[in-house]
Amino acid sequence: MNDYANLPFDELRTLHRELGALIAKRRHEALEELKHKVAVLGFTADDLVPKKKRTTATNAIKYRDPEKPDNVWTGRGKQPAWLREKLEQGHVLDEFLNGA
Repeated sequence: MNDYANLPFDELRTLHRELGALIAKRRHEALEELKHKVAVLGFTADDLVPKKKRTTATNAIKYRDPEKPDNVWTGRGKQPAWLREKLEQGHVLDEFLNGA
């Protein structure tokens, strides 16, 4: 085994570069081998690293049609057609506040 502590600095730097290149080469080879095995076995990326389930906060219903309670809107995004129609008929938005 070599005594690295006694090597001159320039030789240590050369050795460091050579080791870094060797490690990178071996990592690349190992990755290519894994990719080949994955393809042969028919795995997908999701099989190996499942996507994280995205948790979405549900927004509370802010507006509801008293005549048809299934017609609701959270107040976010584009107004639904049922609400636009009611507003065009002369109703005001506050009439549809949930619980009003």
